[in-house]
Amino acid sequence: MLVGLSCSPCRLPFCNFYFDNWVVTEMSAPRKEMAIELTNPDELSNLLVERSLDASVKLYYDLHLPEVRPAPLLIALHGYGGNKRQMLREARQMAPENFAIATLQGFHQHLKEPREKGEPLRFGFGWLTNFRPEESVGLHHKALLDLTSLLIKESVADSQRIFLLGFSQSCALNYRFAFTYPAQLKGVIGICGGLPGDWDSSQLYRASDAAVLHLAGEHDEFYPPARVAGYDQRLQMRARNVELYFHEAGHEIVASMREDIRAWLARLGQDTRNRQSPSEKPVAGGTTKIWG
Repeated sequence: MLVGLSCSPCRLPFCNFYFDNWVVTEMSAPRKEMAIELTNPDELSNLLVERSLDASVKLYYDLHLPEVRPAPLLIALHGYGGNKRQMLREARQMAPENFAIATLQGFHQHLKEPREKGEPLRFGFGWLTNFRPEESVGLHHKALLDLTSLLIKESVADSQRIFLLGFSQSCALNYRFAFTYPAQLKGVIGICGGLPGDWDSSQLYRASDAAVLHLAGEHDEFYPPARVAGYDQRLQMRARNVELYFHEAGHEIVASMREDIRAWLARLGQDTRNRQSPSEKPVAGGTTKIWG
């Protein structure tokens, strides 16, 4: 015997349009209704239990390799609706020639409208929503830890010169990571994004020696100057080296931002240590597997 839900106005199983007069129905052959009425929708909570399953997911990234390795590494994360290939194009215009670049793709995929009528649907990726966001934060953090560990092990990245960049949605997530794992990064870059909502109150974030560069657009409709002003002082709660600059831009990456980032990375990415001979090239591209 199967037991289902229907509403008395239309008797359609699992109807989403009526919630005020639910009944429990016995779905058997021949079908008949049980004489049980729930006048209070809250009583449904006695019948519903939210559960979860653990599942694995592959996260994809593109990898650009310089000639000499181990190299300083820039991990660049796109914003909502972006993808790894798009972000790699941007990152190659920002990073100095001697940098390795990894562009990790978000784990929440969605469809996007075609560019032109008649063309196929496009796809985009995001990092989190307001449904259990702490789980997405955990996935983001573990992906970055796994990725950096792998690239260091493969002698692609110099563990002392790892930089993390985020545009828009990934910006606050990256700040969460940088100050939850304060010894992981040499520097973090935020473009047209915000601070974590719990930045001023959370005990998770710790002081870090990582340098911070935050770039904002004068005409950004999502993060206007009035909202971003003061980010430098707030970031200095946990970072000693903070730079905040406004550019003639909207919610976008413009040429002057790329120039600022390239100069900042060139300055902080220098290494005066004695270096071993470059390693052989590993295979470019790949995936990192995480659990969530």
